[in-house]
Amino acid sequence: MEDALPHRPPALFVTRVLEQSDQRATIVGEVPMNHSLVAAGRAPAILAVDLAAQAAGFLSRPAAASTDGGGRTPRIGYLVSLRGVTLPAPTIAAGCSLKVEVALESRVGNLLMLSFLVSHEDRELAQGQLGVYSGAASTPPSGHSSRKQNH
Repeated sequence: MEDALPHRPPALFVTRVLEQSDQRATIVGEVPMNHSLVAAGRAPAILAVDLAAQAAGFLSRPAAASTDGGGRTPRIGYLVSLRGVTLPAPTIAAGCSLKVEVALESRVGNLLMLSFLVSHEDRELAQGQLGVYSGAASTPPSGHSSRKQNH
């Protein structure tokens, strides 16, 4: 996963890709128990939205080849909008497998509008739409740093 996303543990939630295409992706992930926002085995439900945003990284484009021969460089993506997001509960269980389905609704240049659903054992934990800017690995939008950050 570290070749595809700039996140690093414990902020890297994606654990497995079940399906991936240009239009849809189905991902399995979890909020790790050692994440700083986990308390008593529970995490704020908004982290399910973060997991969906990470899953969106598998729709936009594959990672770019590194210029130094050291593997792949993750594409940089920016979450730029949320629409119609529902979180049925204020918290979610940490350390359990969550299923994320993301689907491309529309695209204008590097701006993607995606629908998402995060669930656990057929129980909806989060759903809505994400707006994601998907830039090239070495070219973030002006005014943004391309440094890797844990977020």
